[in-house]
Amino acid sequence: MTKLKRLKSAKGKRWAKGQSSSSNPDVKIHRDAAKRGFFHPLGLSNQVKQKGAIGKNLLTTESLQKHNAAVGADNRMEEDDELSAGGESFAETFATNYTNCTNASFSRLLKGFQPDSALHKEMLAILAAVAEVIKSNSGKETETEYFGALMTTLEGAQTEESVGAVLSLLSMCIKRVPSSILKIKFGDISKCFVTILERFADSDNNVVLKSVLSCLAVLLRVQEAIAWTNASTVRIFDVILSFTVHTKPKVRKAAQHAICSILRASNVTSIGQKSTSLHPVASHTGKWFQEEITKRKDEKGPAFLHLLGLLKDVISVLPQSQVQDLVQRMLTVNFLGDALTATCAMQVLHGMLVSRPKQESLPSELNAKIVSALYNCKPEMNDVQRLLAWLTVLTEAIINLARLDSLFCINHLPKYFSEVTQLYMSSREEVLVAVTQAFQNVLSGPVSLAVGAANATDLTDSLKKGLEKVVTFVESCLELQFIKAWKYVCNLTTTLIDAVGQIHPESLTSLLQSLADLRASPHFSHPAECDYAFGRAVRVLGPKVVLDAVPLQITGKEESYEFPRSWLLPVLRENVGYTELAYFQKTLLPIAETCRIRSKLCEKLKDQVGVRAYDLIQRQIWSTLPGFCNSPTDAAESFQHLAPVIGNTMVERPEFRLDCMTSLRNLVSSCKKPIDVAEVARFAPNYLPRLFNIYTKKPDGQTTDGHRSAAYETISVYATITQKEKLHSFNEKLFEKMVQATKGTAPSGEDPVFLLHSLIDLEQILIIYQETSSIEKNVQNLYTMAECFST
Repeated sequence: MTKLKRLKSAKGKRWAKGQSSSSNPDVKIHRDAAKRGFFHPLGLSNQVKQKGAIGKNLLTTESLQKHNAAVGADNRMEEDDELSAGGESFAETFATNYTNCTNASFSRLLKGFQPDSALHKEMLAILAAVAEVIKSNSGKETETEYFGALMTTLEGAQTEESVGAVLSLLSMCIKRVPSSILKIKFGDISKCFVTILERFADSDNNVVLKSVLSCLAVLLRVQEAIAWTNASTVRIFDVILSFTVHTKPKVRKAAQHAICSILRASNVTSIGQKSTSLHPVASHTGKWFQEEITKRKDEKGPAFLHLLGLLKDVISVLPQSQVQDLVQRMLTVNFLGDALTATCAMQVLHGMLVSRPKQESLPSELNAKIVSALYNCKPEMNDVQRLLAWLTVLTEAIINLARLDSLFCINHLPKYFSEVTQLYMSSREEVLVAVTQAFQNVLSGPVSLAVGAANATDLTDSLKKGLEKVVTFVESCLELQFIKAWKYVCNLTTTLIDAVGQIHPESLTSLLQSLADLRASPHFSHPAECDYAFGRAVRVLGPKVVLDAVPLQITGKEESYEFPRSWLLPVLRENVGYTELAYFQKTLLPIAETCRIRSKLCEKLKDQVGVRAYDLIQRQIWSTLPGFCNSPTDAAESFQHLAPVIGNTMVERPEFRLDCMTSLRNLVSSCKKPIDVAEVARFAPNYLPRLFNIYTKKPDGQTTDGHRSAAYETISVYATITQKEKLHSFNEKLFEKMVQATKGTAPSGEDPVFLLHSLIDLEQILIIYQETSSIEKNVQNLYTMAECFST
């Protein structure tokens, strides 16, 4: 193995100590070389070497013009004047140097001109010549003038390149030509275009075919209904149809786009108005599809797939009889064809349904027949591709049926849920996700529409039974055979509660019970999803319905301290609101009192586990009180029964003090009705003195800085609804205590200085609610107390 020679260290010039990173070195050979050629263009190296060239700025206007001439473009640094045409304008470009055309229809060519494109060069030359002719005849350069001149040029064009260039220009301006001109000259214009189309049908020039198809589409779209009664017009339409299965993709795409624009965006269909008429040639198009499918059904080649691709876009604007026949054909293709053909057939049905067709094309009866037929075409469970396509089409059929007749759709929902819930047994994750998404779309669409259409106070028996069957099918997915889908079923339950909860809450009782039992099972691995579902139930149904269906099962006589339903209390705390305040006072408060008594008993028995367990349940129950006080629906009737409990608990039980004060703040802030505000304000004389005492008490083992801050905030909020006479009385008593504190006298065990500071803080809250005379008196008293305190 060859050994590399070891390099010897050379004694070259070294940096001086501390100068290795100097920004101004003494030796600047490379910097000088860079400066010499930095601003110099290529080809001027000899000039640079001349004496005096170094440091001279050669970036001049003359050099820029030479550079622009070399690259063949005129890039101007300053803004050019804009050219206007027909009320529109576009900036000058390189192409505008060769033509005086100012019509905005050709701005795409002038702005996007490519010098290396032979087509663009030919188009620019023709446009320049046409513009010169129009201006020489004192023309105004309107779209009509350009269209007429280009049609004349088209008749005399000989080469394929010239024809393609003229047609490209025509496709740009024909869209702006007045429709009256196109209607009057329809025969001559269409004859010219069809002749060119037949002449270049087998040509390799895509530009010619694409442009003439685009021009024919615009020409046919503006024709009135009477023009479509002529056989010649339909014959032109047939010519375009023949190109929709062309072997060249660009030509085929242009023809298909032309057919779609004619059937959907023609003047005879009254786009933008509430018209239900179909295009006069829609029936003819449907017959053409029937003939082509019959002719090509055995081939199953690319042409057949291209045919299905076009049918997907136009089937929704065909007559009902032909839509029914084509749907049957698509279902047959889906059942007998290969995977790719079957998928395309499903795409045809999907395209029809998502376009939300009119009643003339797809009435509710035909839509219901499609739903029933799709059940018979259900793929195997292991054929994931077909299964997902089938599920997507079936779901869209149900949604479209609900759009046509929401109450009629409810009768089909039990069968839909019965068929689709079986897919939850699939082992493929994408199938489970697709099924959940499909169910959620149906529940948020058809079910919500049906519920909105029905009277909330008088549901029909059929609607009730339909909703109950839907809930039953969802509940059946919580059985053991659907264990892999439990996470998705919990998410689905959330959507179901939103859709059904407010209109028929009784139907959800059994589902909530099953979900709670599943939540309590030891091997259930999705508690977060289950808790979220119950949280939504609390929000929609209210705590009464949820806890009646799934009781807490806390009696105070438990032998074990597991409390299997205690997980409901945190869920209740996070989601309760806009509900009855009386429910807390009548149902939850007795449970909290039972836990307090049992906790005291466990303390006597020296059962520390029981003491902590029941104390925790108490805390969790009281933590739900702020939610119950958030916009309660019965504050005027129920707060008078709960107010003494809150006041006594706030004073006697410091561990619940924060919850009580938060509840009062929520209550004051959320009550909007005058009767509710008056009822809460009525208890100000009871609450404010207790809050004053909490704030003026120095922090110790029971009162903390957090309690004082909460008390201060609660006083500030409660003062906004308290009567001014009450606040004036509180203010006078406050000053009496301040005078006593200034003299050094305070209740036993309290610090006069701390008490005075606390009273001053409270005065900042009350003073803004006092009258002017009272404020002046208070300020004078404050100055007097300040002088006494300083001495």
